[in-house]
Amino acid sequence: MPIGFSLGGALTKIKVEEIKAAIQDGAMEIDMLMNLGALTSKDLGVVKYDIAEVVKFKH
Repeated sequence: MPIGFSLGGALTKIKVEEIKAAIQDGAMEIDMLMNLGALTSKDLGVVKYDIAEVVKFKH
């Protein structure tokens, strides 16, 4: 199930809600696109936070 596509710019809380819905719908695999704007701007704190919040919901 794709999360945060196509540019990864969705707010972290939106990605988390997408993850919750995907898991509830039975997704066995989830692909998340990191925030490309933050990555190219070298705002690695945003990238790290985004990934950490989403990973909390893996099973």
